[in-house]
Amino acid sequence: MPSPVNSLPPSLLNELAEMNRRLAAIERAPAPVNSFDRYPTAEWDPTARGTIGDNLWHAVSIADVTGMVFDRLETKFVSYNVLKGRREIEIRLAAYRHDRDGGKQIVSASSTWHLIGSENAFLSPGMIRWIHGIPHGWSYAKDTDVYTVELQLRYAVGPEPVPMARIYVLGALNTASTDGLEYRGVSEQDGTWYYAPTARDGSAFSAGLLDVAAPGFDHGKAQLSGMQYCAGLPASRIPDATAVGVLNYGLEWQVVRGPDLNEPVMNL
Repeated sequence: MPSPVNSLPPSLLNELAEMNRRLAAIERAPAPVNSFDRYPTAEWDPTARGTIGDNLWHAVSIADVTGMVFDRLETKFVSYNVLKGRREIEIRLAAYRHDRDGGKQIVSASSTWHLIGSENAFLSPGMIRWIHGIPHGWSYAKDTDVYTVELQLRYAVGPEPVPMARIYVLGALNTASTDGLEYRGVSEQDGTWYYAPTARDGSAFSAGLLDVAAPGFDHGKAQLSGMQYCAGLPASRIPDATAVGVLNYGLEWQVVRGPDLNEPVMNL
């Protein structure tokens, strides 16, 4: 004779199991101890950001938001040397699920903002408010899953080539013997003598032009800080947050694309 349990439709059994899982997840959920969740990062000053690979999206900073309570995030950053027509960058926020085997899957993303900047170098703050779309922190499918949010960057224009200085020097591997070097005096008009190294024929040291980064010039790259903070907040604190994100930025900018989970990223 079949048992009462076996008489239930399989779909109902699945619903009961899912309900029990959700109830257990709610019991494990942390009680809010603050009016917001804080996920601070250490970086404050804008740091020079170069291109990565084929200019893929790459993380400027990462916040571990596992166990977060609120569905809205507020993040803050600082930019410098974002120069119009020369060093313009695209930024976005993206959320990821990391499983116990090291896999990484994108869960959601904000719009892409193109920071156009200004004609001259300015320090400018920026802030993004976003509904992240991550499932409730303690009700994910596996207890071992971890969630992160990345502030991501790539270049739309630039970076600029670094100005180079050309120097005529004697050069060799640092393992080369200096036996082939001699020093000869050079007299200035005021009678001062300087001694300059020269190389004899057959010496490992050979004279030539060497290009080096010119002193006194900047690096040619835009600068962006990591998130000064990444805070989870209730709707009452940031009612203007949306699923595509809202940017406040002190220099010229524009929205260029909506959220796209299929754009290639530097998948570390």
